[in-house]
Amino acid sequence: MKAQPRPGLTIPVQWLRVIDADTIVVTSTLTGRKIRVRLSGCDAPERHSDDGIAATRWVESYLEEYAVGGMLLHLPLPEDKDGSGVIDMAELLQHYVSFERVVGELWVGGYSLAESLILRGYADGSR
Repeated sequence: MKAQPRPGLTIPVQWLRVIDADTIVVTSTLTGRKIRVRLSGCDAPERHSDDGIAATRWVESYLEEYAVGGMLLHLPLPEDKDGSGVIDMAELLQHYVSFERVVGELWVGGYSLAESLILRGYADGSR
């Protein structure tokens, strides 16, 4: 089932390499800038474990097959926790950036990569 992303910033990207199943390096097709993306909504095993190796290989083959036409990086807006209707810049940056990588969603052919990982048993939906 195709899902719809939450409101936020969406940019077209191409994948460059898979670091592990839930961390992928992409490049913006608009600016050419490299972006290291940590998938939100899932937690995959570390790449050096047996499960992590299998998950990483699955992501690589999935992207090779389905991301030929490009993909989308979606950075959803954080929730307005205090109900003020305003999200301050510090809150926005904290929401998007973690360990020198953005935390966001990658959409391939209209499908969430994180959800695909979870559905195939390669990741938990706990993050």
